[in-house]
Amino acid sequence: MKSIPSALSLGRMLAAPALAYMIVEGRAAGALVLFGALAITDVLDGVVARGLGATTARGAYLDASADFVVVVAGFGSLAVLGVYPWWLTGLLAAMFGQFLLTSRREGPPRYDPVGKYYGVALYGALGLTLALPDLALSQATMALLLALTAVSLASRAAYLLGLEA
Repeated sequence: MKSIPSALSLGRMLAAPALAYMIVEGRAAGALVLFGALAITDVLDGVVARGLGATTARGAYLDASADFVVVVAGFGSLAVLGVYPWWLTGLLAAMFGQFLLTSRREGPPRYDPVGKYYGVALYGALGLTLALPDLALSQATMALLLALTAVSLASRAAYLLGLEA
């Protein structure tokens, strides 16, 4: 029973290539349904882990890694289609890298006040783009993501320097 949360996270990772395939192949409805299922399992893995008393540092890193794989697969696929530039996918990958580099080596990952919600914003932006494929909306979404990325970096720096209020 205590392995259910990790199985949900691992399932998200394994499903990310199918999401990418559906996006690139123009299977919008299937991609949106699969993305919805991935988003639900992202919420469920934490709820189930806490409910079972099975929260672990390894599970927290697995959850964050699964989020990274889904987000990069989604945005990378949208870059293949020209919806977003490739550098945006690289930026999102770099954000995950800085999260890993600035987290503890042992124990649960360190989340700053904004960073906790950055992943939610990335999922939201991906879901919005899949649900409403409009160029103007995608451009606005990218601008919002860039602003959130800057705020997240500033929050992370303040958190790590002990400057947060």
